[in-house]
Amino acid sequence: MGGADAQVFEPADRGADLGRIDRPYAPTTPQTPQTAGTSQDFRLVVTLPAYGTNNAIGSAADAASTDRTQLPDGHVTPDVLLRWVHQFSFVKLSASLDASVDRFFIHSDQDSDSLYASFKAAWTDGSSDLFVPYVAYNGTLDFGPGLGEWNDTLYSFLLGFSSGVGLGAGGRVIRFRDAVNPGDWSVSLDTAIGKRLANPSSFANQFAIASVDVVYNVSTTLRFGVTPSVRWRYYNDYFGAPRRDFRFVGYARAEWNPDWLTRINPDAELQFGVSFLRNQSTLRSANYSQWEGGPSVSLSWRF
Repeated sequence: MGGADAQVFEPADRGADLGRIDRPYAPTTPQTPQTAGTSQDFRLVVTLPAYGTNNAIGSAADAASTDRTQLPDGHVTPDVLLRWVHQFSFVKLSASLDASVDRFFIHSDQDSDSLYASFKAAWTDGSSDLFVPYVAYNGTLDFGPGLGEWNDTLYSFLLGFSSGVGLGAGGRVIRFRDAVNPGDWSVSLDTAIGKRLANPSSFANQFAIASVDVVYNVSTTLRFGVTPSVRWRYYNDYFGAPRRDFRFVGYARAEWNPDWLTRINPDAELQFGVSFLRNQSTLRSANYSQWEGGPSVSLSWRF
């Protein structure tokens, strides 16, 4: 090999996955009035998104060329998530299994399948979201289409904290989880440091992430949210050379729970999101930007 600038990039570099915007451990978004108060520990979520992007290949373009050509495309990324959450007397435990596929309309060579697993232990008695330290684990398996050719295995270990607060009528401070009424705001912060082990080992790195999520409830069925996030990564040995990355993602969305849809599924939601990603790297060919956006529908069952 001819050094880091001659290598391909891991699938996680390809863009801003609108469902995973570097904030996997922030406080759970306040429930809608239809579902607030439910106590089931398990939740199954099926999401059907369709996105358009101005840069289908992200940083997976030919690394030997720094004269990058952005290629617009559309893609669908259906996802099935099984999540378990339980509040004990002093700790809240959660775990999830997730399967996702990504299929492009034009650039089919970018198609991929991924399997995810996560576990989190948060030190809280459930009475407050103001300061919640946690430890967490994320595992990812990336494959070619149809769970074909194996691409990589990633193991991430995190130490961080989350914080959330709500603002009710007249600007009064309320609990984060109670910010479900029209006119309420909810604000959450998530920050963590971690280490990722990987196979291939060149994908291993140390990282720090931080994100803020702000949601405004327009009505009982409509919410607007914005989520800026940043991530720093340091690779000790990225195919023979050190590498440092800084990534910014800005994500805006509208979430809608129309009555005609929630009559079919109480937790159903329509969403339209737009993201902008900018990655800066000491690896010249990993400097890129990407716009992405589109609608999605999710159905959810608690049990």
